[in-house]
Amino acid sequence: MRYLPRPTALFVPLFLLAAPLAGQGTLALAGRHTPPARPAIAASPLRDAYLLRLTSDWPQYRSGASCVNGGEEVLTGTLEATASGYAGTLRRDATIRFCGSHGQVSDACTLTLTSSGPVDATALVYAAGGTAMLLVSWKAPDGAGEATVSGDCAPAFEDSVRRLYFSVAHSLEVPLPSGAGGHTVRLEDYGWIAEVR
Repeated sequence: MRYLPRPTALFVPLFLLAAPLAGQGTLALAGRHTPPARPAIAASPLRDAYLLRLTSDWPQYRSGASCVNGGEEVLTGTLEATASGYAGTLRRDATIRFCGSHGQVSDACTLTLTSSGPVDATALVYAAGGTAMLLVSWKAPDGAGEATVSGDCAPAFEDSVRRLYFSVAHSLEVPLPSGAGGHTVRLEDYGWIAEVR
């Protein structure tokens, strides 16, 4: 099931590590306007809260036994209804692996970032082809969360990766379940598996 065209090179860990590491960034939805905050939804009534679990479904690029570009990330929590959509705090646990050269440095190095902590999440509801959708966005609050970076990359690069990990905002679309139950959906365009209850 596809909702948006797949942006080129959206694979998050590689995108984060290969992008310029100066300043803050926002990972935005390509070619999508912001949906209205109060759309007409013909599906079943919206709930007061949704339990959300997002599990990364990223490819793992390997070159030899110890060189991996990939990782995994899980976000869990509850989004509660607000006047403009939904909002809540999700717990984010991640291990992101990098192996290769970067920037002006030609020598390859390896890096592993492990992190856990809260992210602030908001979601707007809109209708797409008769399906109620959540446009979920999340970002770590300033000063929240812990990240450990290990490996043999230069300390300046490790610090840049840590800062970038906490500063980038993310967004994706999740279809809401119809009726009282929940569902699990593989979001192929984003590299995530979403469980909504």
